[in-house]
Amino acid sequence: DTKEFDLTLSYTIGGLNFGVCDYWFSGDPDPENRYFKYDAHGTNHVFEGFIGYDFGVASVLWCTNFAGNDGVNKNGNRAYSSYFEVSAPFRCSTSPHHVLRHQRFCSGQPLTSCDERHQGD
Repeated sequence: DTKEFDLTLSYTIGGLNFGVCDYWFSGDPDPENRYFKYDAHGTNHVFEGFIGYDFGVASVLWCTNFAGNDGVNKNGNRAYSSYFEVSAPFRCSTSPHHVLRHQRFCSGQPLTSCDERHQGD
């Protein structure tokens, strides 16, 4: 089974938020799974920078992997994998027993960035 350990450093001022995430996965390219191995072409870490803005009714976010085990493009250069997201909070029901709340998570920590998860009550 693949193991994962993530660290996030972020800063928010007003609706603006930005930061970096360090994602560590067991397995390739370092089968010995050394957490403190930061070799440019042999680390199990992926480093991602993000910047976003929360407008209240919707938020936008841009994330880019800038170092680590991000992969390469067809020319063999760093891929700089990126994604953009737009999200908006919502409720699916007014019943207190059937509410789907929208909450943002980054690396399993409630933050204002990274991937979206939905929780049901």
